Amino acid sequence: MASAAGVRLLNGHSMPFVGLGTWQSSRGDVGKAVRVALDAGYRHIDTAQNYYNEDEIGEALEEKIKEGGVTREEVFVTTKLAMAGMAPENVRKETVLSLKRLRTTYIDLYLIHFPIALSDEGMNLEPPVRFPKYSNGALKTTYIDILDTWREMEKLVDEGLVRAIGLSNCNKQQVLRIYEKGRIKPANLQVECHAWFPQYEMVEFCQQRGISFAAYGPIGSPGRPA
Repeated sequence: MASAAGVRLLNGHSMPFVGLGTWQSSRGDVGKAVRVALDAGYRHIDTAQNYYNEDEIGEALEEKIKEGGVTREEVFVTTKLAMAGMAPENVRKETVLSLKRLRTTYIDLYLIHFPIALSDEGMNLEPPVRFPKYSNGALKTTYIDILDTWREMEKLVDEGLVRAIGLSNCNKQQVLRIYEKGRIKPANLQVECHAWFPQYEMVEFCQQRGISFAAYGPIGSPGRPA
C-alpha cells in the first residue's frame, strides 16, 4: 500500500491521505492493528483521549520504531483533546498525559474533539466512564468558550509539543470563529463524511480557507447509534 502521499497543512507539514482510525478498537487488539497497518504501509494513525487506546498505540509505535520498520518522523499521529479536558487550566496537563501514553515527544495533529465541554470531574474517572453524568443519565456539560481552549492549544504549538492544531465535529460557524479570532489558523477539520453524508458545503468552506478536511467513517458508520 502506498500511503506516503499527503495533503500539505498550513504549518508546511504533510498529512498522509489515508489513516488508520482506531475508534471502537477493542483493548488488546488495537496494538496489533497498528503494527499490521504500519507493515502494510499506513503512516497515519488517528486516536483520541476518549478512545482509551493511546497507551497501546504508543507501545506498538515504539516497538515498530525500535525494530527499524519506521521512524517517528515517517508516522503522522493525530489525537484529540477530551471533552472533559477543555478547561484552559487542564489543556496542557492532558496533552502531556497523551504524549506519555503515545510515547512520543510531539503530536503531529491535535484536535478539539467536540465543541461541547463536559465537567472536568470526568478526568478523574477511570475509562470507560470518563463521561460524567447526573443521576438521570444526562451528561454533565459545562460552559467553556472553545476559543479559550484553542488559545491554550496555540501555546502547545509554541512549545513544540504539538505541530498542528485543528477541530473535530464542528459546524461552519464554530470553525469560522476560530479561523478569524485564533492566532493560529485551524490546520484540519475532521467530521463524519461519506456517500450518505457527503458534506459538500463544508468541504468547499474548508478548501476556500486552506483548512485540510478529514473524513471519519468514509465508507459509512454503521457502528454509530441511530
